[in-house]
Amino acid sequence: MLARNMVEALHANDVDTVRAMIVENPTLLHENARGIDSNWGVRMSFAANLGHNEMIRMLAELGVTYFQHALGRACLQGKLETAQLRMEG
Repeated sequence: MLARNMVEALHANDVDTVRAMIVENPTLLHENARGIDSNWGVRMSFAANLGHNEMIRMLAELGVTYFQHALGRACLQGKLETAQLRMEG
């Protein structure tokens, strides 16, 4: 249920809900976005795949430091503004 709520919040670009969930349970920051192994990767990659730049900034503020997979997902989806954001970050 928690993974489903996280995916819904990520997909909706609901930054406040994702932040609250991670603050309450910090291990969520480093788990796969869907709660299972998948090519979506961790939360940052999921957000990059969707081009949710505000979400990416918030996740970086919370301590995410692994951007390579997120950069790849952004490029794969043609989210060039998001890819540029990660290269600058």
